[in-house]
Amino acid sequence: MYFPAWEVVLAIGIIVLIVGILMAALKKRGGLLLTFIGVGWLITFGLYFVLVHTGLYGKIGSGPGLVLNAVGVVILMIGLIIAYSAIRRARG
Repeated sequence: MYFPAWEVVLAIGIIVLIVGILMAALKKRGGLLLTFIGVGWLITFGLYFVLVHTGLYGKIGSGPGLVLNAVGVVILMIGLIIAYSAIRRARG
């Protein structure tokens, strides 16, 4: 049975972006932050597809694949720290 994992992740990113734009248009708190998260989500997803289609990512067990996975984890952690600090600053 096929589960459309990447389609679901892409749809979630689009939904986050649309909700963020709507919240920002209605001057709701956190709308701009949610918009930036949605844009970042879609940019990251696009970069993922570029890396997969060029063959630089997704080869389990290969040297470059392991290095890129490690770099991806570091980038994820940096992004989580930045998002956490931005949310804390927004709340005051």
